[in-house]
Amino acid sequence: MPTLTLTPPSHSPQPYPIVIGKGVLNDLPAIMKKMDSVDHIVILYDRRIEELARKVASIVSTKHLLAVESGEQSKSLTELERLATELLNIGASRSTVLITVGGGMMTDLGGFLASIFMRGIRVIHVPTSMLAMVDAAIGGKTAVEVGMVKNVLGTIHHPWAIISDIDVLAKLPDTQLAEGIVEVVKEAAMLDEKTFNWLEEAMPKILARKEVELIRCIEEGARMKSVVVQADDRDASHRHFLNFGHTIGHAVEAYSKFSISHGKAVSIGMAYEMKIAATEGADRVIALLQLMKMPLRIPADFPPAELWKIMQNDKKKKAGVVRMFVPSTIGKGGPRSLSEKEFLASI
Repeated sequence: MPTLTLTPPSHSPQPYPIVIGKGVLNDLPAIMKKMDSVDHIVILYDRRIEELARKVASIVSTKHLLAVESGEQSKSLTELERLATELLNIGASRSTVLITVGGGMMTDLGGFLASIFMRGIRVIHVPTSMLAMVDAAIGGKTAVEVGMVKNVLGTIHHPWAIISDIDVLAKLPDTQLAEGIVEVVKEAAMLDEKTFNWLEEAMPKILARKEVELIRCIEEGARMKSVVVQADDRDASHRHFLNFGHTIGHAVEAYSKFSISHGKAVSIGMAYEMKIAATEGADRVIALLQLMKMPLRIPADFPPAELWKIMQNDKKKKAGVVRMFVPSTIGKGGPRSLSEKEFLASI
């Protein structure tokens, strides 16, 4: 019997800009002009920020807007099917461009929709939360939830561009700003001691939304994540290092049915994972999280056994072993197995 070999072309998404600054929404038309064969532009947005979505629609001259209800519950296959049907009703094709306007939920859902609609259309992210600007919008990860398992279905689909305009953060509550900064602290603690040192010095000004420090914070978060994604965009090895706090944090988030936000859950996860790993300098990370008024303890009414059960479905699990990625000291970290006994003892 003859055997043939087919060698697909290598995976190589094009480089894309991450534009960070004040008033940079107005750069959208120039970015759009670089696209070939655009038949429709569709704005996919979080319903809570309709005014901003309509502003973006005006900037890019489109009347096609699709609203999504706020909250993680919208990251579902049911919502995905509804939105795909809406795109078909508009007459969308492979030449259609999707622009997401919203936080991490929107970049996850909209990115997933763009990745599978007609086997892939272009997407531009306009993140409106600190969390999305420094983390969720960057790197092409997309996902929806199934039951209590977070981000279990997803793809890697890189955007055409990311536009992070600090003007859209003006109405963002202080707590949500801090939740996004958690991801920058996470990355610096795991990967970059110099940036961590700067965060310790600059944090009061970042939290006060001083323009220079806020822009630099977003830039540092985007830079650290970009370096990791460029080395491993398929989430096969080095990208796992971005998951500090997420093994335990995702379980807390899922058990709460997402009433505990991602940033708060990751903060909790970081505290417990450093305790288990006996991280040198953990007190410095804890001090920053306390300054940001982030929670550090699993709620007393969350059954540890149930959290451990959720962790059995964690994507980082390998050969039946639950893994976490945690710093050994500030700026240096790696993988570590996590046993049920260790987890229960930490609580």
